[in-house]
Amino acid sequence: FDFDKKAPKGMVGKVYYVDANGNRTDMKAAFDGGKVTFSTGHFSDYIVVFEKEGKGLSGGAIAGIVIGCVAFLALAAFGVIFFLRKKGILAK
Repeated sequence: FDFDKKAPKGMVGKVYYVDANGNRTDMKAAFDGGKVTFSTGHFSDYIVVFEKEGKGLSGGAIAGIVIGCVAFLALAAFGVIFFLRKKGILAK
């Protein structure tokens, strides 16, 4: 659709699908040459918003944080087991 508004400095345009409960889904819209394009399989309510660039964590960043936490906890558990075995508190 036609959309000739410019994003304010430091902001990017986004299009969200809004469901009946008010939940928003990013439609990954492209803003180019006064047009907005995105793909959808249904007629629904959509909103156009301007958000700060780089808002939130990406899925890859979240996955990295989770993997790092799991690795740290595993390493800590092995350290505790090693220490307890070394002190003779835990049988081999």
